[in-house]
Amino acid sequence: MPSEVPTARQLVHQLVPRELTDASDVVFAAAREACESVSVDFTRWVGPGGYDALISRALSEARTTYPALALIHYEVSAEPHIGGVAECLDRHGADVAAQALLGLLETIFALLGRLIGNDLVAALVDRSMEARALDDRRSQRHVDSGSSAP
Repeated sequence: MPSEVPTARQLVHQLVPRELTDASDVVFAAAREACESVSVDFTRWVGPGGYDALISRALSEARTTYPALALIHYEVSAEPHIGGVAECLDRHGADVAAQALLGLLETIFALLGRLIGNDLVAALVDRSMEARALDDRRSQRHVDSGSSAP
C-alpha cells in the first residue's frame, strides 16, 4: 500500500515542528531559517530563474492572506536571500512575522506541488532537511574541535 503524500501544510510542519508554537521568537527564528534554507536548496534544484518565478508568485498569492509579507522580497545574488525579514519582525512582531513566513512556505510548496507533484516536493523538502542536519553536524564538529584546542 503506497504511503500518503504529505500536504504543503504538513511539509511546513516538518520544517518547523508544531511543538515550537508556544514561543513566538523560537518559531520566528525557525521559520526564517526554513525560508532561507528552502530558497538556497530550491534555487539549486529549479535554477535561479525558476525559483525567482516561484517565490514571486508565492509572495503575490500569500500576501492576500498574510499582509505582513508586503515587506518581504526575494533577492537574487550569489546566494539566494529573503529580504525584509528583519523589517517584518520589527513592524509586526515575532508571532505575526512567523505566521507570515510559514504561510509563504506553504504557498511555495503548494505552487510547486501543482507543477511537479506533491510527492516530488516532499522529496525536495526531505533533501533540504537532510542537508540542514548535515550542515548542523558539520558545524557542531567544527565548534567541538575548536573548543578542545589548547
